[in-house]
Amino acid sequence: MVGAARESVTVAFGRLQEQGEIEIRQRTVIIRRMADQPFKATDIA
Repeated sequence: MVGAARESVTVAFGRLQEQGEIEIRQRTVIIRRMADQPFKATDIA
């Protein structure tokens, strides 16, 4: 959909996880908000 290579996305997600910006659980990406209130990307889809 976005034209990104699978490897690039995997690397980017890995970096974001290391920084604590996202969490991946059971094929769900949880994006942490600035106020430390996480929400699931699937909640807004």
